[in-house]
Amino acid sequence: MNEWTRWREQLNRRLGLKTPQTIRYDFRRQTCGPTSFASVELAFEPSASFRFVRQCNWPSHLSADETRDVEAAMAAGIHDALLPSNGSPYDAMGVSATCVGVEWDNVGSSQMAFYIAAWHATRRLRETGEWDLVPV
Repeated sequence: MNEWTRWREQLNRRLGLKTPQTIRYDFRRQTCGPTSFASVELAFEPSASFRFVRQCNWPSHLSADETRDVEAAMAAGIHDALLPSNGSPYDAMGVSATCVGVEWDNVGSSQMAFYIAAWHATRRLRETGEWDLVPV
């Protein structure tokens, strides 16, 4: 184990969100073929630990497997964006994220597009949200 990892494990603190915040992020990128697209609206609230739930409706033509996989990609994007970054050693796992809205494009939407949209919405929260340093 390297010294940074050992030091990081001894911090015993994380960032906890102080006030609720809702963030919408629209991701659109032109690729070789169709445009990659996802739109998410996430409601973030203070929580003792990381949690992700969905309250939004997916298009009815998506199968249960497709929605499960896209939701897993969104949860992973949110989780990854809450990890330590920008020189801060603290994660921001003291947050509950609820998906309250999505927009889907039948050609351009994908798991990766929703991962990216959720990641960017959560990074915006890390940058603009009010945080407290709380014990783990």
